[in-house]
Amino acid sequence: MLALAGCTGAAEFGSSGASSRPAQADAGPAGTIVLRRVMQISRDLDASIAFYRDALGLTVLERRDLSSPELARGLGADPAAKITSVVLGTAHARIDGGELHGAVLTLVKIDDPKLGRMTHPRGGKGAMGESVLSFRVTDLAAVESKLRAAKATITAVRREGGQQQLTVMDPDGTRILLYAVAQGAEDKAS
Repeated sequence: MLALAGCTGAAEFGSSGASSRPAQADAGPAGTIVLRRVMQISRDLDASIAFYRDALGLTVLERRDLSSPELARGLGADPAAKITSVVLGTAHARIDGGELHGAVLTLVKIDDPKLGRMTHPRGGKGAMGESVLSFRVTDLAAVESKLRAAKATITAVRREGGQQQLTVMDPDGTRILLYAVAQGAEDKAS
């Protein structure tokens, strides 16, 4: 479970098995896939960093210039594009010798000299290719308070059957589902 906004708990991301354990502990049978990070293109890197750091409590682990013609082409940009990445994670996440440990989110800004700053390739809410980030938190009320104080766009709040959910938009319009399960209730969130 991803611990946000000062909440306690192990640093896991979904049910993928990615955790704060060293990489060798994630080794499994051939063909096992472990989600290690999510990369998201950001229009305004500073606004996105502030949102994920200040409202959701993630820690900035690293900021790097990743500009290279090969990566730019792979991301659909001009080879001369400037690419900046910022890695954010839980309090337990770390980067050790270039290896990521724990739940992390990488924000990427692409400044393309021919197209201007790139934006999300998706066409809008519910479009093909749209991503929704989902985080389990231990204290949804505390996270909701921080989001409201940050004037985040909260689009839905649902409390039923021992499960509480909140949907919020980040500065780039990416939907984020935050959920908490009451003690003793079965975890049915995705």
